[in-house]
Amino acid sequence: MQNLWIINQYALPKGTAGITRHGDFAHELVKMGYKVTVFASGFDYLTRQHDRSEGKNAHVTEHDGVKFVWLKTPSYQGNDSKRVKNMVSFFKTVLLEASFGKYGQPDVILGSSPHLLSGLAGSLLATRYRTPFILELRDVWPDDLVALKALKEGSLTHRLLQGIANHLYWRADKILTVPPKLHRYLANSGVKAQKIMPLPNGVFLDEARDKAELPESLKHLFEVEKDRFKVVYMGAHGVANDLGNVLLTARHLKMTQPEVYEKLAFFLVGGGQQKEMLMQMAEELKLEHVHFHDPVEKAVVPLVTEQADALLVHLHEADTFNKFGRSPNKLYDYLAAAKPVLYSTTDDSTILERTGSGMTFKPNDPRAFAEVLETLLSMSETKRQAMGQAGRKAVEREHDLVKLAEQLAGVLDELCQPAPSALANPLQQS
Repeated sequence: MQNLWIINQYALPKGTAGITRHGDFAHELVKMGYKVTVFASGFDYLTRQHDRSEGKNAHVTEHDGVKFVWLKTPSYQGNDSKRVKNMVSFFKTVLLEASFGKYGQPDVILGSSPHLLSGLAGSLLATRYRTPFILELRDVWPDDLVALKALKEGSLTHRLLQGIANHLYWRADKILTVPPKLHRYLANSGVKAQKIMPLPNGVFLDEARDKAELPESLKHLFEVEKDRFKVVYMGAHGVANDLGNVLLTARHLKMTQPEVYEKLAFFLVGGGQQKEMLMQMAEELKLEHVHFHDPVEKAVVPLVTEQADALLVHLHEADTFNKFGRSPNKLYDYLAAAKPVLYSTTDDSTILERTGSGMTFKPNDPRAFAEVLETLLSMSETKRQAMGQAGRKAVEREHDLVKLAEQLAGVLDELCQPAPSALANPLQQS
């Protein structure tokens, strides 16, 4: 039985609210016979409140056979020095907790971004245990930070992060890339092509939802707006999501095309450091058809998407988003729901463009978003349904999470094969 360690600060078990990529993969790998331990921060990055470590340096829980080690890290609220301290604390704590054999001998270690310290911890532990190391790139630091103006190119911090990134590219035995065009960028940057394997985000198709229920608070909101065209966003409310643009779009429509505005209702479901500011902004702008709701567990997501007429992926404009492409977690939940998807991007090679399953619009531009909404409203229901069905078929072909987990299992098996023995050389055989 191969023992895989996954190191990702923001990893969550299958079925919980938030980024469950690693919990989902781990769930499938355990079913295939692998042993999986996930090291993650006990501090909830979405709510900025919940502490899964229960105040201990490390607290272990098990979820359908997957072991989660929740590490104590300091709290933070915004993207400031306290968040940096939180990341550094996770890096140090995972090294201290995992370096002395407490969790057995790993056969493979996977370190995953977004931040590079998870990858660095994974590479150091792989050296410590003399095991293969897999680097997973979900975001591209420091490039993304520069594009979002969170870091100055050429600064000491930028050079340090770039140095760590270059080291990890060299050190990794395999690099898994989530953004759809990142593998080409890495290959062009000198990384050996055989090291790189694209492994996008995915979704469990047709999972049983017998026990899932739509929260009463959301039921009420959908009932209030039952006669309007419901645009639903689900996910983080952070800087990179630029949800202020959604509110400015609603205001633009209210001021310039009130007849269109009155046909629409917006639902923003999730949490993050900008949520309070966004709620206050919506109140100040008197946007009575914009509604906020707390995050919902994964099992509830299909019940929410069922209520939507269109589903929204919203990201800040950034050069790297087009350069590397993006594979947003919720995009595949949306496409699986067979509903039209709206996506703020100038990338003309997205799955929406390839399959006709939705519409894209220029980020940071309320007029562009308003035009797309007006176009979608004017379409026939038959055409909107055809869009949704095209997305569903694309997900079934390319983003079935069970099939993606099988691809990951193939990588693990490849890395765990013993090196050819010197005895295999017939000249050395007796």
